[in-house]
Amino acid sequence: MKLSITSATFSGLLIGMTISTSIQAVAQHGNMKPPHQMSGSKPHSPSIQMHEAMMAPMKNMGSMTGDPDRDFASMMAEHHKSAVEMAKLELKFGKNPELLKMCKNIIKSQSEEIQVLQKHAKMKH
Repeated sequence: MKLSITSATFSGLLIGMTISTSIQAVAQHGNMKPPHQMSGSKPHSPSIQMHEAMMAPMKNMGSMTGDPDRDFASMMAEHHKSAVEMAKLELKFGKNPELLKMCKNIIKSQSEEIQVLQKHAKMKH
């Protein structure tokens, strides 16, 4: 019996395994607590809002198309959207000048990249 896997199927499996492994590693090592367990964080605090912005792409990614280019573009656009949202929150609540400068650059560069990624997410490659 010969097992045949397309590159798209392999890419999808690899992405799924990577996400699963990352989630398990975080859970095992306790590096990231769920928002309700963060010490010093109040409901709707900037830290909670940043965590929610970071997790949003997982809900918005949708299903894989089997086209690695489209799937990459779609997932990366969502990832960048979350980075932009986190940067906006840091600008609103943060105080560190170096981080605030970085946030301005993130918002500009990743907003531009989102446009390109969204275009590719709609194309067949």
